[in-house]
Amino acid sequence: MHTDTNGARDVSVQQLVDTMSVAYWIKEAFKRRAEVYRLQGHLLAVKMDLELAKKGWLNLDAIIEKLDKEINK
Repeated sequence: MHTDTNGARDVSVQQLVDTMSVAYWIKEAFKRRAEVYRLQGHLLAVKMDLELAKKGWLNLDAIIEKLDKEINK
């Protein structure tokens, strides 16, 4: 570490890099978690649609079409 003209201690470059690295990985973890939740939401919706289709309340072809659109986004 070194001091500036006012005598205050500067943060070392390595500390700055370490802090940025930790912040990056935290951000990445949250992005991945959000993606998992988004996919889980889609899976839950598909499961509910399939349950309704089994009962004859939804057309299975419509569900397949909706899945194709979702996959091709």
